[in-house]
Amino acid sequence: GLWQIVQRFRAPLRQQWRLLLLAFVAMFGTIGLRLIEPWPLKFVVDYLSGAAAPFLPAGQMAVLTAAAGAIVVAVAGRALLSYVSTVALAQAGMRVTVQIRADLYQHLLALPMSFFQRTRSAELLTAVVGDIGRLQDVAVSALMPLLVSVLTLVGMVIIMLWMNWQLALLALFAF
Repeated sequence: GLWQIVQRFRAPLRQQWRLLLLAFVAMFGTIGLRLIEPWPLKFVVDYLSGAAAPFLPAGQMAVLTAAAGAIVVAVAGRALLSYVSTVALAQAGMRVTVQIRADLYQHLLALPMSFFQRTRSAELLTAVVGDIGRLQDVAVSALMPLLVSVLTLVGMVIIMLWMNWQLALLALFAF
């Protein structure tokens, strides 16, 4: 089961704690910037709709320029943090899979010859090369984006509830 898989990879993952910590800190930074991005747009939309007249000072162009700059900084920061997170997680995944392959190779060397007589070499190659590589692909290519998307959705729901809980509940009901 899943618990056995987690237990099996615990030791190699512990050795990569720095890279994993970097990946998760960058991931949470990416999520934070993604949640902040809409707020500078609020100033632009309010200005264009005429709703911001009492809120914007006389230098409305300066506020709009600052809002545009904030959007660019947030998007660039999110892209950089996303890159750092992906690279750190991929590197940690590569190191873990190398360790798993080495452990598997040592295990294969300890097996009796009778095992190799009744097991096809193609099955062993698939296990050593293919299955472990697919495991790494799933962790880096599927689980990380899924985790980012779920945490972003949770953050957006919390912000919506904080800003206007009645409208948020209506949107969640429609969702």
